[in-house]
Amino acid sequence: MPVITDWPDFFSSPNFESWQELNCSRTLQPRFQREVREMHEFALEEKLVQPRLVYSALPIIDKGVDWIRLENGLELTNAAEIANKFAAADELILAVGTIGDGLEIAAAEMFKNKKAIKALALEEVAVAAVFEFTNAVFSCIDEFAETRELQASSPIYPGHGDFGIEQQRTVFEIAGGDEIGMRILKTDMLFPAKSISLVFGLGHDLPRWDRKKDCETCKARDRCRFRTPESLAA
Repeated sequence: MPVITDWPDFFSSPNFESWQELNCSRTLQPRFQREVREMHEFALEEKLVQPRLVYSALPIIDKGVDWIRLENGLELTNAAEIANKFAAADELILAVGTIGDGLEIAAAEMFKNKKAIKALALEEVAVAAVFEFTNAVFSCIDEFAETRELQASSPIYPGHGDFGIEQQRTVFEIAGGDEIGMRILKTDMLFPAKSISLVFGLGHDLPRWDRKKDCETCKARDRCRFRTPESLAA
């Protein structure tokens, strides 16, 4: 159960600039962009972003149309998407990670002190940090797979496509989310809020896809504020 809390140079200015160029990022007005940049520097100085990750790799014992049984006897159910896309996998990697609650706490304090613009800018920083953290997790899992002379697939998230959000609890428990101070709420949501859970296939010749493809089947498509005209037409 690897636990990773050391992320050198995570969320540096160059990385932040790269995120703002992605298609999934909304266009920000110049004045607000300046606020976002200032809040990004503030977040770095105050060490408000504390990324940490834990994951487990377990052999697949059996699988059906919409379920997968792992070595420890636990099952992922309501998981047709995983059973289908990872049919060739020998193992699954179940991971949970978070950037911590520092940004949320700081933003709440700013709202309380009637600094709404700065709070909103800090929220943009938080979203950018989650995107950047997700990319870092992808690289971390790829490196782990290479040490096994295997390949990791692209990830599937609980609540995405046919993989039920209630399975987030199982992913959290198998991955060991409590080892990095995370919690799973009664609603099956993760705490801190700026957290992620992912399932990767591990083996040979496993599917990889562009992250934009996730938007096509995401159940939050209609509410996502980062959608672009291109994704609306998808």
